[in-house]
Amino acid sequence: QQAHMASDVNCLAYSHDGSIVATGGDDGKVKAWKGAHGYCYVTFTEHTGPIIDVKFNSTNALFSASVDGTIRAWDMIRYRHFRTFTTAKPVQFSCMALDPSGEVVVAGCSDVFDIFVWSVKSGRILDTLTGHAGPVSRVDFSPVENVMVSSSWDKVIKVWVMFLGDQRGGDKAENLQSNNEVLHVCFNHAGTEMALITIAGIIDFYDTSDSKEIKPARAGINCALDIAGGYKAEDLNKQYSRNAGQYVNTACYTPNDLALLVAGNTKWICMYDPINRVLLKKWPISINISLDGIREVYDWRAQTEAGDVNLLDDEDSDTEDKGLLKLPGVQKGRTATGKRSTRPAARTKFVVFAPNGREWAAATTVGVLVHSLDGAAANFRPVKLTYELTPQRVYQTLKEGNYAEAMLQALQLNDDDVLRSVFYGVAGNMIDFTSAQIPAGNLGQMLELVAAEMLRGKHFEFCLRWTLALMLKHALTIERVGLVPQLREIARAISDKSTDLKRIGDQNKYTMQYLQSMASQKRRLEVIKEEDEAEEKKRKLEEQAKVAQESGDKAVAAEAKPGKAKKKLKKTVSEEKAEQNGTTNTTDIDARPIKKRKGLKRKAAT
Repeated sequence: QQAHMASDVNCLAYSHDGSIVATGGDDGKVKAWKGAHGYCYVTFTEHTGPIIDVKFNSTNALFSASVDGTIRAWDMIRYRHFRTFTTAKPVQFSCMALDPSGEVVVAGCSDVFDIFVWSVKSGRILDTLTGHAGPVSRVDFSPVENVMVSSSWDKVIKVWVMFLGDQRGGDKAENLQSNNEVLHVCFNHAGTEMALITIAGIIDFYDTSDSKEIKPARAGINCALDIAGGYKAEDLNKQYSRNAGQYVNTACYTPNDLALLVAGNTKWICMYDPINRVLLKKWPISINISLDGIREVYDWRAQTEAGDVNLLDDEDSDTEDKGLLKLPGVQKGRTATGKRSTRPAARTKFVVFAPNGREWAAATTVGVLVHSLDGAAANFRPVKLTYELTPQRVYQTLKEGNYAEAMLQALQLNDDDVLRSVFYGVAGNMIDFTSAQIPAGNLGQMLELVAAEMLRGKHFEFCLRWTLALMLKHALTIERVGLVPQLREIARAISDKSTDLKRIGDQNKYTMQYLQSMASQKRRLEVIKEEDEAEEKKRKLEEQAKVAQESGDKAVAAEAKPGKAKKKLKKTVSEEKAEQNGTTNTTDIDARPIKKRKGLKRKAAT
């Protein structure tokens, strides 16, 4: 269940049925996640460098490309690696694509500017395509024809005809010239249009319905103003500084080709209408102002004469840091100072639509963001409202004990406070009956309410009883309607609660262990204290005995002798009487010791 630790997610891909989401990160790991509940169930760690692209073929085999110069194929049934694609000389891959049949894999390089073609079946290199004069930024296949396009930083888009034995043009490909460096190129799902993105923030469209003559389709879209926004720590107080360094470098069409989703080195993800060239909607990837490029208001408080206070080095450094060259992010060597003067910037590296077109995902600085239409259904149904349906009426129905009717009225009214009051007002022994009366159209709304109350953390067992009753009464309906997001929220709430309980249990466990250890330590200290007191007493008695011996007082010496109790002299009865009368009689029979006198009495009695 671990994420891509301490690294960004560079790429992601949906399987053809949308049930699996694969991601690749800078840590060199490829992870597969269940689309239904968002849990990672397998991780591949064979790559030794950052992952730059992942793709699924038609048989749901997963392909991953890395800057370590290898492309690996993974069997998603047995969860094992079954093929490695590499070159004769080490290279760094920058992009990857699969043909529609899934039998050919191609990859572009960022160091040698070539494109390599492999056979998936044999793993051998079929061809090496040359001609680019800069790093290859993107390769993509047409979904309907044997045409592949490649974009590069050399401001050239090359169109390649594959699998026919001949190439178009004098240099093995037809060249389309651009005014700026091309960062991304992609086909729509019908294969009739191609969109390319330049570093200037311009999206150009080409008509590819006739592969023999690819020409510009219409005017492009300038998205520079749409993606503008967000000050960085090093920005000056000028309007144009907010736009510096912001561009888009990834895009994808919706499955019906009616919208184009673009993102890049900015905090915005924008959706455009490619036909009418208008902005439909845009989403910020985060509102966390600790990231660079998020703050919309210039922070004057952090500005000093030398610049932003967050970027200034600490002059009061220790002597061991003096003379070292400070480099951000360095952890070892002479340049490691333990400091970092930069902050992560808000950006998006990859966007992709699900095959069903109802959700899309983006690999961003803050993680993988998934936007879905499944949870956006409107719960407000005004056709079911009447003049008599008011909060007071709902509360009155609840007070009368008609829990099912009160719940239905609250769901129709769709007021949060009323819903919560009725939800907690249902008696525990009536939960099963009340949940059975909820119609199928309100199941999503009810599951959202249960998930929200679980996340609040109050009355968790009560919410679990509602969840169990809803699942038992409406399991088939939930599966048919597809209320996956709501179930995912409930699963997340249960997982969070389990984590919290585990943490509390561990804290209690360690607290009890600490108290037990402190108690045993206290007992040991008491024993040690008693032993020390006994030793001290013994030492004092020895000193007293020594002083008494030196002074000649034998009685005091006998009393002070350590290790022995004080011995009292045995007195006879006559001596006791004499002491009482003031006289002494040593010839009396009672002058025997007291113990012997008692013995004689016992013998006489016998």
